[in-house]
Amino acid sequence: MGVEDKEMKKIVVIEKEGSDIEKEVSENISEKKEGEKENLEYLSSDDYSSQSNAEKSNEIEPESENEIQKLKSEVERLKSEVEDYKSRWIYTFSEYENYRKRVRIEIENAVKDALSKVFINIISALDSLDVALNYIKDEQSRKGVELVRQIIIKALIDSGLKELEISEGQKFSPDTCEVLDFVFSDEYEDETIIKVLRKGYEFQGRVIRPAQVVVSKRKDSSQETDESLKRDEESKLS
Repeated sequence: MGVEDKEMKKIVVIEKEGSDIEKEVSENISEKKEGEKENLEYLSSDDYSSQSNAEKSNEIEPESENEIQKLKSEVERLKSEVEDYKSRWIYTFSEYENYRKRVRIEIENAVKDALSKVFINIISALDSLDVALNYIKDEQSRKGVELVRQIIIKALIDSGLKELEISEGQKFSPDTCEVLDFVFSDEYEDETIIKVLRKGYEFQGRVIRPAQVVVSKRKDSSQETDESLKRDEESKLS
């Protein structure tokens, strides 16, 4: 056998093996396509859908009814704690606001009391200055003292001090006036201010020194008062 015959046999064998391999590959590809086709048909079938839904429901469903009850109890407990903390916070905040307001009012009252004492001392000094003016005969000296008095009064007014508007002919009020004397007269109504002896002052709506006044008293009312006192005495003796 020559060399050419051997080469021809090799080529025939190689071609046969290649055709066998190609046949095997094509068979594998066709089998794979058949398998995929069956899988697609199964996935689109009702059996797969029902089985898939069952598996999903099994995955979502809790392990047991006790576990659900435990979770519900835990949620309720947490809600109760939240409400409790919320109530405590509201109560604490309210208490703090009340305390803050109370402290602010106490501080304001303390400041008012301290300033009122200072104003009263200055006003008393002004009263003494008014008395001194009555004894100053020198006109230049008198004008100088009056100028100093006006400067002091302006400083007090700028600081919040106000003079009470009390004048003759007004009705007496115990809130703003202090009675030093009574005058019996039928010319005025009872408890009418006849004369203002000393000015009164207020600071931020609070009277720090009442005005001293003389008040009228009708004669007939005084007689009625005397008669009522006599009747009271007679009733006690009897």
